[in-house]
Amino acid sequence: MINGMLWFDNRDDCSLVEKLERAAAHYERRFHTRPTLCIVHPMMVVGSPDVMPGLEIRRSNDVLPNHFWLGLKETHRSAA
Repeated sequence: MINGMLWFDNRDDCSLVEKLERAAAHYERRFHTRPTLCIVHPMMVVGSPDVMPGLEIRRSNDVLPNHFWLGLKETHRSAA
């Protein structure tokens, strides 16, 4: 991910999926495309990170708890 949007959600009354759906919807309204990658703090994801179809979840200690870094996965193209 080269560019992204940082989203904060510390609500206790929502599941991780609900938080991701809300963040992804805001990203789509702002950038007119769905995010394909979300980086979160490791403690945010318990078990399998496959929680939303089409959105890859990666864990990183560089992201604070309750923060969601959303963007597009980079595609590597070979020079032709």
